[in-house]
Amino acid sequence: MPIVKGAIAMVVIYEFITFSIYAFIDYKKWKLNKKTIDANYESKILDDLNNASKEHYPLSTQPVLDEDFSREEQQEIELANLTMRHLETIEPWKLIIEEHQSKLKQLSNRANTIDITQVIKIYGVEWGIPLVLGIVGICKNYAFITGFVRELFL
Repeated sequence: MPIVKGAIAMVVIYEFITFSIYAFIDYKKWKLNKKTIDANYESKILDDLNNASKEHYPLSTQPVLDEDFSREEQQEIELANLTMRHLETIEPWKLIIEEHQSKLKQLSNRANTIDITQVIKIYGVEWGIPLVLGIVGICKNYAFITGFVRELFL
């Protein structure tokens, strides 16, 4: 009878080890999924900024200074106009960035809530209970395990 109890205890140990491995794999997968969500959102932000930049003209025009005073006044007016166009071009970007900042904050809050829930689920329910039961089962059946190993290998 001790051999049968020892064999059952060895099955418990086997299940305990496989559970630990699968729990570790699930944990790593959860972390990878979180990083993927973050990367996808960052990619969306960059795409939106890229699309916004395509809607506007390039801002590389610079006035050339002339020695003629009236020409300098004309260049100052052109420079003022160019500055206004720069500001008009920056404004949509500013709105896009502000919109994404608020969405990113909401996403971060939701991710933190999910993280806390996942930590409780993983450490408390999925790992905690089976680990405690496995360790208690191994400790209570230690004598049977050692007897089984002696009978099997010695």
